[in-house]
Amino acid sequence: MVDQTQVIQTNLISMYKKLATQFEAIDNVEDALYYYKRCLEVAEKSDDHEEEGIISHKIGNLLFTKFDDYSKSIAYQKKYLESAQVQNTNNVSLPLNASKPRRNRCRPTPPWPRRS
Repeated sequence: MVDQTQVIQTNLISMYKKLATQFEAIDNVEDALYYYKRCLEVAEKSDDHEEEGIISHKIGNLLFTKFDDYSKSIAYQKKYLESAQVQNTNNVSLPLNASKPRRNRCRPTPPWPRRS
């Protein structure tokens, strides 16, 4: 049976995240930051490390790109990395925005001329 408090916290996280995303989409970054921080508070109270990491990453990106607050951005990105390490010990990985490095499927051209 699922705890009702956990369901409420999950719904709050989802609602705050959606609000923050919508405010960010219309370039209302102050309100987006407010709702991301509310979302982070709920995730911390519910010990949802995955959401903590994802939201910390979003806050860090917002602070870096829109507010030019580099020191706070770094603090949130470090929090993201800590959450990722916790998830890694639980064999769960957080999604990264960067794409995975691609393997070079083409053969490199040899430095010597080919024989006919």
